[in-house]
Amino acid sequence: IVQYQDPTDTTRGPSPIIWGDCPWLEIQAQAGQGQGGYSFFDDFVNVPKRLTNVADTAVQNGPYQQFLSDGSRIIPSAEEGGAVFLDSSASNEAAIMKLGGGAFNLATLSKKLWFEARVKFGTIANDQNGVFLGLYENVAMTATVPLTATGTLAPEVAVGFYKFEEDGDGLDLVHCDGTTATTLKADATTLVADTYYKLGMVFENDVITFYNDGAAYSDTLSVGATEYPDAATVSPVIAILGEATEATGVTMDWWRVAQLG
Repeated sequence: IVQYQDPTDTTRGPSPIIWGDCPWLEIQAQAGQGQGGYSFFDDFVNVPKRLTNVADTAVQNGPYQQFLSDGSRIIPSAEEGGAVFLDSSASNEAAIMKLGGGAFNLATLSKKLWFEARVKFGTIANDQNGVFLGLYENVAMTATVPLTATGTLAPEVAVGFYKFEEDGDGLDLVHCDGTTATTLKADATTLVADTYYKLGMVFENDVITFYNDGAAYSDTLSVGATEYPDAATVSPVIAILGEATEATGVTMDWWRVAQLG
């Protein structure tokens, strides 16, 4: 349950402006709006751990499909309340977590969806790493999916937030219709290193609104029949792709997603 308070909320918990009208308990009980829905939350108290020196492989680890390039890491972060840390070990090497199975849909006329995650970026220097956080088509993760070696989104259905490796302190709002990746708003937020941000989205009436710490961005995305094909289900994804050897990575405190059924 999310209590109402100041919408611009930088505390640790979920943002009331996003979750205040989400029938979270009813969805879990399959009673929301008379039809239930789908939901997932992870506070990373028990991190699905992958160690270094794993050859390029994707495996199912608990609820997640994880991909690691050789030497990249997905490990617990020693923070109160739990967190997960992802980093890349060298150029074009990736660490990726995707919730297994595409339970969610952004196609036109789909029902309301809520998404939010609390993350911080270890470096905002240029030419270090690229990070994508958001909803991504339910396809296999690889060293070039969802982020390609050229620093763009791979051509799959996607929407979310992107820290471009060439512009380390800029956070962009991005989406892809399955063919063409588009930047909806470049440098939507100027990032500060090692500072948590709560990044969220709400899909309602074929419009996606983006949020940072409970404040809505003015740029929204209208979803038509061509943006997101009905058959292309999506899942929460966080991915980091290195451009240089670094160990500052990205830390995620929690994420949650829900959609009416």
